[in-house]
Amino acid sequence: ITLLLEQKLADLLVLAEGEILREYLYDNSMANKVQLAREFLLLARRKPKYAQIRMLDTEGNEIIRINNSFGSPEVIPTSELQNKSHRYYFQQTMDLPQGDVYISPMDLNVEYGEIVQPLEPTIRFGSGPSRRSGALFHERIRSVNLSSRMILPRTNIELDC
Repeated sequence: ITLLLEQKLADLLVLAEGEILREYLYDNSMANKVQLAREFLLLARRKPKYAQIRMLDTEGNEIIRINNSFGSPEVIPTSELQNKSHRYYFQQTMDLPQGDVYISPMDLNVEYGEIVQPLEPTIRFGSGPSRRSGALFHERIRSVNLSSRMILPRTNIELDC
């Protein structure tokens, strides 16, 4: 399990400290946003255990989100992006010192205020601003977040909520 966590943390830091993210921070043009989404998409293709890869701004708004349905990742249209400021993992990431990483407890994935069915046990990895990303990261982007499916058999249990 330690090796798996180390791999997830390494992936997160590659995204959070990457050149493409820094380019987007200095010029948040559509061309740079598309390039950044492609980088997230490539990681999702190579790592199918990531249910989602997202970037959140300082208000908790998703700027980019990749959903990965077991090997079929897709970029989510801007009109379907959500605000995650009310979620505990965003709030915990907001409190991180520069360059630190947050690992959530395992819980169930929630989208649009509803628990996703079938159930998706999830651990989230979030990164605060890194020294390499600098002040613009802190002003514009607060978190690069990976939601990782746990190594548990997928369940067919559904909740009546």
